[in-house]
Amino acid sequence: EFVDGRDLLYVPPRDAPAMAAAVMQIADDPTLAQQLRTRARAVSRHFAWEPIAQAHLQAYASIESLETPP
Repeated sequence: EFVDGRDLLYVPPRDAPAMAAAVMQIADDPTLAQQLRTRARAVSRHFAWEPIAQAHLQAYASIESLETPP
């Protein structure tokens, strides 16, 4: 689950002034910028191919075990 201000800064869709304000907020706050970078690196591990492949294999195995008669 992503949290506004911790993992990212939410802005309304198609709101250029809000996007610019968010970019400036990050540019003006090195602590926030570092926090967002750190969280992005941590969260990005969940989206790497290895964990995705493992999750699929586990899902397929659980489906296969349901279909295999005892």
